[in-house]
Amino acid sequence: MMCMSIFALTSCTDGNDWSVDSAFDRLFGSADISIDAGDTYANVTFDTYKGVEKYIIEVSTDSLYADEVSTTSMVDTAITSPYKIEGLQGDTRYYLRMKSVATGENDSKWKYYKTSSGKYSFKTNAEQIFSDISDADRGEDSIHLAWTPTGTKVTNLKVMTADSTVIQDNPLDAAAIANGTYTVTGLSASTTYIFKIYNNTVCRGTISASTTAAMPAANYKYILPVGTTELTQDMLDNIAVKAQQKAGNTTNYSATIGIPGGSKLEVYSLVDGVKSNLKIPDGMSVTFFGLAGTKPELDFDKNIDIAGSHSFINFNNVRLADSGSEYFINQSAACCIGTFTLESVEAANFSKAFFRLQQTSTKDINTLIIKNSVFHDMCSGYAFVHVDANSGSGVIHNINISYSTFYNIAPTGKMFIYSNKTNMNSLVIDHITMFNSIGSGNYLIDFNKGYGVTNTFT
Repeated sequence: MMCMSIFALTSCTDGNDWSVDSAFDRLFGSADISIDAGDTYANVTFDTYKGVEKYIIEVSTDSLYADEVSTTSMVDTAITSPYKIEGLQGDTRYYLRMKSVATGENDSKWKYYKTSSGKYSFKTNAEQIFSDISDADRGEDSIHLAWTPTGTKVTNLKVMTADSTVIQDNPLDAAAIANGTYTVTGLSASTTYIFKIYNNTVCRGTISASTTAAMPAANYKYILPVGTTELTQDMLDNIAVKAQQKAGNTTNYSATIGIPGGSKLEVYSLVDGVKSNLKIPDGMSVTFFGLAGTKPELDFDKNIDIAGSHSFINFNNVRLADSGSEYFINQSAACCIGTFTLESVEAANFSKAFFRLQQTSTKDINTLIIKNSVFHDMCSGYAFVHVDANSGSGVIHNINISYSTFYNIAPTGKMFIYSNKTNMNSLVIDHITMFNSIGSGNYLIDFNKGYGVTNTFT
């Protein structure tokens, strides 16, 4: 009976008979903090607790070892998880900590971000504020760069070679910063460069690009405006006048005509309102040069007339197409040409012949060069190169064809090269691919009896 009484008295006594220190009475701090970093932002995911009104997040490039908030830190307030912190710098290492806050409650202690490998920091990704570089932005000695200017802090732009050697460090002035554009000059043609834009020491964008091939040298260089859709006699004559002025004479002058990539031009001359052959002015040496991008296309309504004297005529990095001309060259008037070159050209559908000399006037071409080009689906009536002028009145002294492809050439026509009773000095065919390029029962090369190549035949 005594034991039972003692037990009852003990059971009624309050068991929580120790004191509580209010200094330790605080909110729980968030655990399991994880970070998914972008370039100028970081998504923070963390545990949330009942009774917490908000979570104070401090981010800094310092290690946040002091208890008070640093004046150099970025401080943000989150209500829920996940939370996106914005306004960070790209390619930068940061430390993060956070604490729980509620009215009338003691703040939690700081909880520090820590990776599973024990690191207390995270790094943002490299930023990319540059816009894509188009073909129109690329020149032979310059590259035009652009970026989104709104709210973008930038100070300078570095230019590096492909091995990351800095060759320019250009300060950006107020106009460049406001417009978000800068043209880098003083570059070399056909060269790849790396461009980096900075806000002081922080890189905000990296992009690489190559300059275009240099436009061939000439007394006068002219680039057709973007959007040009035709090449006419008036245009060519005006260019010739400018080239004559630059050269200081009217009998031997040169021009390079740059054709924007992706262009498609009708090629013709108008005589009394009727489309006629486009004549290269006498004394003019000319290069038709396709600029960066998709090869521009020249659609020939009529032929090119090469009458007169020309040191050289070049077609480089262009497409040539028959739009009613039947021939690319179908020359009957007298001409004297040093070198006629087709390089990096694609040509198709010239229905009768590609390069023909005909009739009695003297037509003298010293060298015809074809290289790195493709020719196909043409010449149903004559040879690819067809010299059928009266014996000796039309001659190509030297032909050099290399690293080119020919298919469906004269399959129902004649031969590949024909020089009627007219000798050549040299004929070199080197590293080419051919398919279906001789008409049935014909020769690959035909000079007629008793004629041929007098020097080099390879």
